[in-house]
Amino acid sequence: MKRFFFTAATLLATLLAMAQRPAQPQMPENVAYFESNMTMGQVEGRSYNHAPTFFIYPDTKLNEAAAKALVEEFDMKDVLKANHTAVFVINPVGDKYDNVKDFEGFKAVFDRARSGNLKVIGIGNGATFVNTVLAPTDAAGHIAGILTIDGKPGKTPAQSWGVPAYVTGKNAAKVAKPYIALNKAVKKGDRYV
Repeated sequence: MKRFFFTAATLLATLLAMAQRPAQPQMPENVAYFESNMTMGQVEGRSYNHAPTFFIYPDTKLNEAAAKALVEEFDMKDVLKANHTAVFVINPVGDKYDNVKDFEGFKAVFDRARSGNLKVIGIGNGATFVNTVLAPTDAAGHIAGILTIDGKPGKTPAQSWGVPAYVTGKNAAKVAKPYIALNKAVKKGDRYV
């Protein structure tokens, strides 16, 4: 009888351990705001495994309320809902962007998000980070599209992944040149394809 209770208790403990959901990785500290409409139970809209994930790099560090206001300024609510989407507003790790630290920060958030359809938006200094660190490195191989507003141009590496990009704002013509080279784009009308 003891053996039966021991076996039953062991089986019960194993089943309880298996039934518990694994803990979500902790959100990196440089994420100012996170919103997700990704649920496996969604009936309408894009499949969760093809859903876009947005990383937004602001010009300066934002608190949660300002980061949420930025997402609202981009009018993303309907996009998030219709496309089964998540958005992260990612601050610089320090007081201002640092290429090495913020690239590590990018990897930490990417490892948590695990998106196969990553869209990156950079604004001002955040655009400079995207242009100079993410676009010309192997990180671009994990990015499905880039939008930069203002910011300084990056350099064209000898070899890198191309990535679709839309650049606007101050210095747009200069910022576009490395993207044109990375993508081996050809001018068609007023754009490069």
